[in-house]
Amino acid sequence: MYELWTNGMPYPAIEDMQSVKDAEYVTVHDSREGEYQFMLGAAIIKHKGAFYCSWANSFRGENDDNTILAQKQSFDGGKTWQNYVRLSDKTVGFGRSHGVYLEHDGELYAFCPKAKFKEITHYPELKTECYRLSPDGSAENLGIVIDVDFWPMCQPIKLDDGGYLMAGLKAVCTLESRAAFARCDGSDITKWEVSYPENPENYDYWGESTVIKLENKLLAIIRGGMKAPCALVSESFDGGRSWTPVQKTNMPAALSKMYALNLSDGRICLVYNTASVKGRDTLCIATGKESFDKVYTVRHGFDAPPKFGNETKPWEWCYPYAYEDVEARKLYVAYSKHKEDCELCIIPIDSLAL
Repeated sequence: MYELWTNGMPYPAIEDMQSVKDAEYVTVHDSREGEYQFMLGAAIIKHKGAFYCSWANSFRGENDDNTILAQKQSFDGGKTWQNYVRLSDKTVGFGRSHGVYLEHDGELYAFCPKAKFKEITHYPELKTECYRLSPDGSAENLGIVIDVDFWPMCQPIKLDDGGYLMAGLKAVCTLESRAAFARCDGSDITKWEVSYPENPENYDYWGESTVIKLENKLLAIIRGGMKAPCALVSESFDGGRSWTPVQKTNMPAALSKMYALNLSDGRICLVYNTASVKGRDTLCIATGKESFDKVYTVRHGFDAPPKFGNETKPWEWCYPYAYEDVEARKLYVAYSKHKEDCELCIIPIDSLAL
């Protein structure tokens, strides 16, 4: 078992966790009745002084035929948001869903899945599409850039050789899902090669993945399944070209997407839902050096039920994405509230104790 939690003490119970200090909570997008009432998978980035936040909007339920990639911008450090636009094209029979950002050579790009969404967990004909963004938030469709079944989950990380590694998911359907990683050499961000870790133990897992850089390797942290209620991991020692077999860890995690990043002070950071009998009721941040030794709650419990409650909109805080504004020394964590609204938590880095 991989020791992802290693502070010498047992992993804390939820009631013993500290909440993040001096955090500011902002509503990025408030869903309205009769419009796009479903939201999931926020992404956030700062580009040329402005913040961009995108997410998947479905008309009524998760991944319906009307699912789009929507976006807003902020020009005051994330305090207010405006310029709601639909980044993705409208194509009969195909929907888009939540994706990731990449800043490259002074330009901002968004990657998202284009698929025929047969149902919530069945995605035939899934490919990855790329958009180049303009300062006004509008987008130019650059077409399909990953022509195999790949759903981008986390912002590509810059590799030592100048290339990029994008963590994602192979998601034809739940029974066939697994972690997937796309690699680009950096010369042309419309060309990517995809690799997959083996799963010899046949773990039941939904492979949404995220990646951090450690001293001599890349560490992928992967969402587990019903029989593995913990974070899973896979390692790469060749810049993401190949991966070790998936293995369990000692870090409890709910069945939900996670987001990891390397902080500028040398620590690693993971935003995730800790394991809970209530599902995704507690959104956390863990920090550490080579592994995690501190954990804080971002959201716990509920202040109000879903506005348009149904079986696809449980009470939960989930599907996070994080961005560090190094200059402002703040961590921006965007996530879904009840799969309806997009919320942002702005956390001073100094409040996450070393």
